[in-house]
Order: sequence, then structure tokens, then C-alpha cells
Amino acid sequence: MLGAGGGAIANLIHHYFPKAHVDAIDLDKAHLYVAKKYFNVSSKCCNLVHMEAQRWLKENNTDKYDLIVDDVFYESNSVPYRSIIAQSAWMKSLLKRLKRKGVLVINFADKKELKNSAKLWKKNDIVKEFHIGIATHYACDNQITHISRKNISSKKLFDNLSRYTGNDYLRYINDGTISYANVQ
Repeated sequence: MLGAGGGAIANLIHHYFPKAHVDAIDLDKAHLYVAKKYFNVSSKCCNLVHMEAQRWLKENNTDKYDLIVDDVFYESNSVPYRSIIAQSAWMKSLLKRLKRKGVLVINFADKKELKNSAKLWKKNDIVKEFHIGIATHYACDNQITHISRKNISSKKLFDNLSRYTGNDYLRYINDGTISYANVQ
């Protein structure tokens, strides 16, 4: 996980996949402190690393992952911006770290940011062998994008979410709070 933040996503992954081990990288020491102290992110399930994401990928280039979450942001005047623009070189470095059945999840601040990045990927044939889906929340500009070699249809997503009791994600999709669509 690139951009650990307060650790909520690391905890969510651990909740649904208790055997999973998460490498959570963040440049901001305060985020890692919050993750440990207030979100109870434990070293049993999560390796919290204080480092810049690009440097970490470069220095730890042998591991392959089932899931990579790219959520690297900074804020300026309460507006979020990606710390690392998802251009071709960045995408190549992320995609080569995926296992064959792995999934890359990228958080984009808005549609424009996603659209600009997607143009570069297509121009440079970065994602030609991958399927792309986008989840959006009706009240947010964020575009949560998944990229995988396997097509994850809306039906497959709904079926998988239905297996987990006690989560609100399926309800959010059914009531229109979150929408999901395959785009490639």
C-alpha cells in the first residue's frame, strides 16, 4: 500500500483477509503515528514503512503483490493532489510488481486527473493487456480505479461483496451511493 495514511485501508484489508500481510508505505511520519496509535495498525499484519513510495519501489523490487493500492496524496489549501502523477513510467513500475492475478487500485482525485493519466497509458500501450474498472461515490470527485489482467465484472464484484456480511459496500452500490463500471 503506497500512501498508508491513518491505516484504515490496511485494517480493512486485514479484516477481510486476516492472513494477508500489508506493506504500508508513507512519507509522512505523522500518518504512521496515527495508524499505530489511533487505528491500532499492528506489526502482526502490517509493515509500516516511513519512505517515499518511488524510492521504496526501487529499493524493494523483488516482491510481487496480489494487491497494490496507490493512494499517494498531499494537500494544499484543503485540496488533494496526487504526490506522484500516474504517468507511464509510474504505471510500468506498479504493474510489473503485480502477481499474474494481482490487482492494482489507484485513487484519483477527480475525473480530469484519471482522464489525463489514461490518455498516457493508452498512448504508450501500458494497459493494453489489462481490464479497468472505476468506482465513484456520488458525493465525491474521487475516481477509484482497479486494473487487473482478469475482468472483474459488476456482477462478479457484487457476488464477492455479498460473501462478506457486515459490510456496507454492497448496500452503497445498490442504493447508488457508489457506482461501478468496467471501462476497458
